[in-house]
Amino acid sequence: MKQSEKRQEYSKLKAYPPVCPFCGLPVERPQEQISRRPREMPVGACSCGAVYACDSSGHNLGAAFIEALVCSCNDDWDLAWGLLPEDDYLEQLVANYDYETHRIVPGGSYQGRRITGALYFVKLQPDILEFTGPGLRQKMARRRTTPARGQAEDKSAATGFNSEPAAPASCVLPTSGTLPPNSAAWINAMAAGRRQQQDENGSAGAHAAAPMAPARKRLSKQQIRDIVAAYDYQPLLECARSDHRLVRELQRLLCSGDELLRLRAADVLGKAAAVIASDDPGLIARLLQGLLTSVTDPGAAAWGAVDAAGEIIAAAPATFAGYIPTLYELLAHETLRPHALRALARIGAVRPDLLQRYSLRFLPYLQDSNATTRGYAACLLGRLQAASARKALQGLMDDHHPVTMYHNGTLEQKTVGELAAAALAQLETVPRLLAPE
Repeated sequence: MKQSEKRQEYSKLKAYPPVCPFCGLPVERPQEQISRRPREMPVGACSCGAVYACDSSGHNLGAAFIEALVCSCNDDWDLAWGLLPEDDYLEQLVANYDYETHRIVPGGSYQGRRITGALYFVKLQPDILEFTGPGLRQKMARRRTTPARGQAEDKSAATGFNSEPAAPASCVLPTSGTLPPNSAAWINAMAAGRRQQQDENGSAGAHAAAPMAPARKRLSKQQIRDIVAAYDYQPLLECARSDHRLVRELQRLLCSGDELLRLRAADVLGKAAAVIASDDPGLIARLLQGLLTSVTDPGAAAWGAVDAAGEIIAAAPATFAGYIPTLYELLAHETLRPHALRALARIGAVRPDLLQRYSLRFLPYLQDSNATTRGYAACLLGRLQAASARKALQGLMDDHHPVTMYHNGTLEQKTVGELAAAALAQLETVPRLLAPE
């Protein structure tokens, strides 16, 4: 009996909540659908846009895939059957899922029960998700009003579906005026046009790349370091898809004692991560988790980890914006605060809409005792066009403490006053009536 209890306890310790294979964030328990047809499966949605269906038996994976794909298309079957794998959507299977406990059980056995369930994930490409996302969000919100079986006992945090639409990707729109916008035929035509453009670009790229075959050799550690030091990163991006060892080598450079090399490595890592994430987002999700976890370990140095996390999120915000709250948590650590504000400022330069609602959270840092913190707080609030910061920024105009700023591979010395002046210039387009006096 004791041995049995030990085995059950060991199995319990190994079980863990499921995460999205595309972005690495925790996902909520899939919810049973409002019944419309037989054999519907519980479904859920991740903040990155992926949709997943639960096959509790593990023997109906084909049906789970169809359920996830059709749900992703907002129950538009015509659209779903017109899409092609990899070109229009990505799919991943997460096995050993136990619906009753909402846990992944690697051993396949939990408290005397055999666990054979699975979650089937489908993620549409950004240009298609742009049109299906709003309807999907509304549908998932309606389903949340009807709790799934056993959901009341589930204490895990729910991520829901990102309220901000995914950034649209460039695509070839259909030229025919006979197709109604956002219809299945219209979206399928758009997807077909994108695939044709990709095929043409791929074919042209193949011909152009043929003479350059020797350039695709694996780069040595020293070559990678030299390329980063020279900030001539294009060769690294060209081999990023085929040589994932590049991520590890760039990560090592984040610990360099040379500040410029460290920040350039973080910059290039973000660009390379965006390339890799288009094919293997799970790899970059694990990288992000490792970077953000390492800086909170006792005795760990932030070095370039926080900057790298900011660069990765800024390079692929549609996929990794769910990690931004972790940067907010780092603001509570005095030594990590300047790094976190710099990372947030980097994201704010690309997608200010993801941070603007939290502008008031950053205002106190304009009065921080650390000049670098004040400088990057001013930079961030300027990029967010936070009108509420106008008066505080005006009070920093005579602050002559120096701050080292990184931008496009170079370090520049600015004063806090100069950064405050630049932020105020960015507020000129914001009506003064919005700023409380």
